Parts: sequence; C-alpha cells; structure tokens
Amino acid sequence: MNEPATDPRRVLVVDDHPDNRRLACKVLRRAGFEPIEVDRAEGLASLVARERPELILMDIELPGENGYDAVLRLKSEPATALIPVIALTAYAMPEDRQRCLRAGCVDYVSKPLDIHLLVATVRKHLENPGTVK
Repeated sequence: MNEPATDPRRVLVVDDHPDNRRLACKVLRRAGFEPIEVDRAEGLASLVARERPELILMDIELPGENGYDAVLRLKSEPATALIPVIALTAYAMPEDRQRCLRAGCVDYVSKPLDIHLLVATVRKHLENPGTVK
C-alpha cells in the first residue's frame, strides 16, 4: 500500500544578496524543501500570510528594515509568532548570536554557509519546533 504524497515543507529565504539566496534555495530544493525567496524585509508580513512558510531563514543585514527588526515584528504578530526563524548572517561574534536569539530567532547559521549545517538546522527546527539552540 502506498503512502499518500506529502507536499514539500515551505521555507522562506530572506536575503538581499542574490548569490546567497540562490545557493540557499538550491540546497533547500535538493534537500526536498520548497524555498520561497525574497530580497528584503519590507512587506514580509503579507508575504508570510500569503505563502505560509513553515520556517524562515532571515539575513540580518538587509537594506531598509534589518533582520533584527523584521524578526521582532514577526514575533509580535499572533499569525506569525510561532513560525521558527533562523538567522543567516556574516556576523559571527558570540554577542551577535545572542542578539539574534534575543530578537526571537530559534537558531543562527553563519555565512559563508555550510550547506550541510544549513539543511541539518532547518530539519531540526521543522521536526522539533520550539527548540532553541
């Protein structure tokens, strides 16, 4: 007996650098996820409401609204508060990681991306929502 097909899990990738965004999306697609890509945080609430991702990968250094503020805004809204957000950033100091976690991110992946770590981190937070690294 065949099991019913399941839709791929949707992951929103927010990054203003096209190469970083394409790499993350390619890696996610190969791992069986359905990436949705966007290059800025403005308009994120309506995009999230429309696309309904199960997880968000958020660059911190964005033009206009930065990733910290975008995460704080998402976490303040009941409709988006429970979506796990993983910070993607070149900021690699321990205080940068702590600032991401304080803003509401559940985890932190530094750039340049380690593709295996990225996939493992996404899987971890989709399989065990609510866990903080």
